[in-house]
Amino acid sequence: MGRLFGGDDTDDAPSEDRKEPDYNDSDFQKRDLYKKGLNHMSNEKFLDAIRSFDLALRLDSQYVDAWIKRGYAHFHLGEYTVADLMTEHLRLTSTMPRHGTSRALPTTR
Repeated sequence: MGRLFGGDDTDDAPSEDRKEPDYNDSDFQKRDLYKKGLNHMSNEKFLDAIRSFDLALRLDSQYVDAWIKRGYAHFHLGEYTVADLMTEHLRLTSTMPRHGTSRALPTTR
């Protein structure tokens, strides 16, 4: 394809150095459930959103984004104590730096 547009063919060649992320079915399922939860939240269906986030958390209890959005959904329902518990849970278990990009939780406590 590079020849048609004046480039060279080396751009299209697969690289041995390039590694694809190792995703399994549960990774795809949890991300799908998370996205469904976000969609429910945008439609103000907060109970449905909480159910989706709960299912994602069953697949990966360390899924920080799902914990955060679950707390937001409880907050929007006026369940401030539950929302605060979500935040406290993350604060106590997270190794995430305050201004970092890592969103991983510890595997053991």
